[in-house]
Amino acid sequence: MVEQAGPIVLHRTLVEGLTIDAMVLADEIETYFGGEELQLALTDMSPQRQALFARVGLKMAGRLNRLVEWLVRSDVRAEILPDEVAIGEPICAADECCDLTPPARALAEATTLLFARMEQLHDPESAVAAVSSPARALQERLAQRLTESRE
Repeated sequence: MVEQAGPIVLHRTLVEGLTIDAMVLADEIETYFGGEELQLALTDMSPQRQALFARVGLKMAGRLNRLVEWLVRSDVRAEILPDEVAIGEPICAADECCDLTPPARALAEATTLLFARMEQLHDPESAVAAVSSPARALQERLAQRLTESRE
């Protein structure tokens, strides 16, 4: 594993893109889990399956809320993801996902993939490769000059 010298610089467009993806996904989760179609379907489900839907919906919403909060607070400089944000495990176990409806399963998979993207950005080995690229070096120099000119 490669030691990281300092914080990883995430450029504004990357942070904004991830924030928008997380917010859209959170809205889709809220719409699905709070929607009439699921509410009607829940009445015909066993209490265990109802509990599974409640747990999965809350887990996704909670994770995404923490992620959006961290992305908004991080501005452009992003340091190591805090443990409460860097949760890469799947939303539910494979056998539990089989009990979800296709839309709920798709939302769980999308949430897991979004967190995998965040963790990949903060993988020290990936960070070194990104920082050493010529395009990244140019962006860093331009950002530094812009900051210096404002001071």
